[in-house]
Amino acid sequence: METTKNKDISQMHPYEMFGVECGEGWKDIYQPIIDFVTKYNELYNPDSVIEITQIKEKFGGLRVYWCGENVPQAVQNKLTDMIRKAETQAYCTCEMCGSTERVGITVDGWYTTLCQKCIEIAVREKGMRPRRWKCGDDMKVYEINKEETHEYIK
Repeated sequence: METTKNKDISQMHPYEMFGVECGEGWKDIYQPIIDFVTKYNELYNPDSVIEITQIKEKFGGLRVYWCGENVPQAVQNKLTDMIRKAETQAYCTCEMCGSTERVGITVDGWYTTLCQKCIEIAVREKGMRPRRWKCGDDMKVYEINKEETHEYIK
C-alpha cells in the first residue's frame, strides 16, 4: 500500500489528510474498526487491501467510510456489521467525553450528540451559543443558556 507522504494530495482520502473528524468520546467506538482493518491489511496479500476513507461526525452520528478491492465477502460483511453497530452506539454516547448517561442531541442547527454535562460546559464555559438539546432519556427538549437549563416549551 502506498504511504501518505508518497501520494499526490488529489489522490488522498479525507482520513489520510485530516485523521478522525469527531470528538475523543467516540474513540472507543471507532478504534476496533481501525484495529480490524489494520490487522486485516497486515495478514492478507497486497492485492486485498481495505482503506478507511473517512471517519467523521455527521448529523450527530458517527460515519465510517471505506473501500477495498478483492476483499472476501465474509470480511466485507464483518466490517459492515462493525460499522453499523458503532454508528448505532455513537448516538447513545457523548462525542466529547464518552459518557452514556443523559445523552442527547442538539436540535437547533448543527446536530451534536452530547451528554448534559458536556453541553452545559460548552455553553457556559467554552462560548457555544445557547442551544436546545433533546435528552434521549426522557425525550424532552431543554434550553441551555449561560445561566440555566430548563425544559423548552413552545
